[in-house]
Amino acid sequence: MDSIFSYTDFRKFLADYYQEKKALRKSFSYRYIAGKVGFKSAGHFTQIITGKANISIVLIERFAEFLKLKKRESDYFQCLVLFNQAKNHEDKKRYFGRMTSFHEVTVRIVDAAQYEFYDKWYYTAVHELLDFYRFKGDYKELGRQIEPTISPAEAQKAVELLTGLGFIRKDAHGYFRKTSAAISTGISAPSLAVNSFVLNSLKLSAEAIDRFPREERNLSWLTMSLSKESYDEIIEELRAFRRRALDIASHDPNADRVYQFNFQVFPVSKKQDR
Repeated sequence: MDSIFSYTDFRKFLADYYQEKKALRKSFSYRYIAGKVGFKSAGHFTQIITGKANISIVLIERFAEFLKLKKRESDYFQCLVLFNQAKNHEDKKRYFGRMTSFHEVTVRIVDAAQYEFYDKWYYTAVHELLDFYRFKGDYKELGRQIEPTISPAEAQKAVELLTGLGFIRKDAHGYFRKTSAAISTGISAPSLAVNSFVLNSLKLSAEAIDRFPREERNLSWLTMSLSKESYDEIIEELRAFRRRALDIASHDPNADRVYQFNFQVFPVSKKQDR
């Protein structure tokens, strides 16, 4: 079984731990865990690893003792639980930061890099800008090309991050250019990273109302009643449109500005029984 520091989901860690011990000792059971950790029902462990039940601070400590975790492993386990059980984005962000501060964390390279890329809205803006903007190292001017303007230090950080991630590189003439046509979050990007980007994008959308004249922005909405089947159909249409929009952009030889497209679909009422 891998070290606890390779996990970002405490439920997966507990499930793997159980499977490993069960394979070694047939008598190892949910009832045995319940007796050692201190909850009455053996089925409660199943509810924990399936996400139907959370664990308290007291149970975190008891689990750490039962699992025979060392001090730093125990501290990481607590951060892991609090991260997975956090109710809002800010709490998740805080606990994730604590998790990546452990030098033993083996997932830090992938997750933290993805998180950092999506944490600042202007990293993706700089990435797209370098598709057509001729940049050699004037970070002050690069920052002025972004809307709203970013500082030279922020522009430099963006270039360093994008270079480190392999998203941009210098061409034969010394200009920084994109290395790929588009970047997708895919299914492996941490939800925390994507949520940060979505929140920042929503903030930009609100500010765009005053920042740009109507002819330079398009903000619209629909409010409609739908069944689950119609909702799924519309979501598929949105996916198809995103693919079509990316195709149009990738075949545009005259691009001269970076645009941010935001798509939001969410309920504004509770579900009713028909």
